[in-house]
Amino acid sequence: MSELLLAPHEESLVHAVQERLGLRIQAHQLVHFRRRVEETLQRFQLPSIDTLTNRVLRLNYDDPMMTFLVAGITVGESYFFRDPVQMDFLRSHYLPQLIARRKMSGKQGLRMWSAGCSDGQELYSLLILLHQLLPKVKDWELRLLGTDINAEALQRAERAEYRDWAIRGLPEEVKLKMFHATGPSWRLNHDLFVGITKFRHLNLIEDGYPSLINDTHGHDLILCRNVFIYFDNPTVDKIMARFARCLAPGGVLIIGACDYVPTDVPELVYRSYGNMFYFQKVEGTSQPEAGQESWQPPIHTPRSGEQTTPLSTLAASPARQLPPRQPASSAAASIQQGAKSSVAMALPEVMKLLKELMDAHRFGEVIQTIDGLPAEQATLPKLQIMKGYALTAQGELQAAETMLRVLIRQDDLLADSHFLLALVLQEQGDYRAAEGELRKVMMLDREHLLGHYHMGFLKLSQGKQEAGLRFLKRTRELAESADQVDRCLDPTTGMTVQQLLEQVVRQLEEMENG
Repeated sequence: MSELLLAPHEESLVHAVQERLGLRIQAHQLVHFRRRVEETLQRFQLPSIDTLTNRVLRLNYDDPMMTFLVAGITVGESYFFRDPVQMDFLRSHYLPQLIARRKMSGKQGLRMWSAGCSDGQELYSLLILLHQLLPKVKDWELRLLGTDINAEALQRAERAEYRDWAIRGLPEEVKLKMFHATGPSWRLNHDLFVGITKFRHLNLIEDGYPSLINDTHGHDLILCRNVFIYFDNPTVDKIMARFARCLAPGGVLIIGACDYVPTDVPELVYRSYGNMFYFQKVEGTSQPEAGQESWQPPIHTPRSGEQTTPLSTLAASPARQLPPRQPASSAAASIQQGAKSSVAMALPEVMKLLKELMDAHRFGEVIQTIDGLPAEQATLPKLQIMKGYALTAQGELQAAETMLRVLIRQDDLLADSHFLLALVLQEQGDYRAAEGELRKVMMLDREHLLGHYHMGFLKLSQGKQEAGLRFLKRTRELAESADQVDRCLDPTTGMTVQQLLEQVVRQLEEMENG
């Protein structure tokens, strides 16, 4: 940090921002960073930078102060169809091949993720491409996910409203066909994205992905362009390893042209197409989940301008060995040690320590710990459901489905078992069975927030707009009348009742005003 010429109190804050958010402050960002720090101190009436540093280290990401600070650090220009070379690769090469293979398989579904989506221009560019490439787009199950650490940017993305500068790369006929004027701005036509796009808060340095719950696994395409400039190289290595697990077999990952390129990423190969480079998860690097299509990556025959490049020749620096994980705490280590010795612990203590592991996104350790508990504890429904969440968070859908069906056979009246099974079935493409499970959820628990919420989006994805809105409005009513707004609804992502309420309110406003 010394090259930034920081005062001691500033250096502590810069370290805190990097430790907590993974964001690295560059020398050219320092003036802007200092301005945002001063604005944060004034807006939230903090007495000193030291106070701000302490807040950064302990506040939740959705705290208004954190949201304001992050929004000022991660600003950046974005516009539709940025980097035409990469977009042309998608338009003329990768997406047509992918679409053709899906048509042949009879499974007409595509999943794409814009990681670091900013105001949504990148994700909506993909949406426009798909509308251009799919004559009968309504016949396809499309899921487009945008994530960012900047909550203000996510709100702008959900509005899908842009000034002329952001859409300057669009042909006039595309702009007039897919947007409508709203004063000085242009707004994407609502029917193009309703039920297809989702925007979520996600910090890439955390371990909450891949996950079935937040839609971050099984993707055919991940775009993470010009995001790695905020991270140091070891952090990028860890993110890339997670992205590899988030891709479906044959899926493609595209990073920014100027981003640091890791020299060795398990499960991925580095390919080139003309002057454009990308990563691909090739067949055989991992087994597809049940219900998930397995297909060979495009065959790269010798042709002008195209080749496969071994990662080892890309850079002189050696591949980094990621450090082994440490236990989440001494308490978590103790429960695992107690499990190995078959010494039963009091259930409240077990639940407390397992929650600690879940909060730390240590899903593998959650599974191992529950499996190691004495049988009378390990088989308790609440622990089995927690294990189910951990399995889905790691993308182990078949194992989760098997476990949940056993649990339901033992007790058919557990709403959370049916809910989690519904998500697994939906992810596997069995939408009729998923809908049946969601209906059971709402019969068993008429105030099950996530049951109503996911049923709403399932209906929207089926083109049933009126039914989808009805379920989402019911979700809003239930959340507004909830006694505990800070109650955690999703143990893998930490989403609370209040956060769900804010999310569904924004989504309903967009749908009703679209």
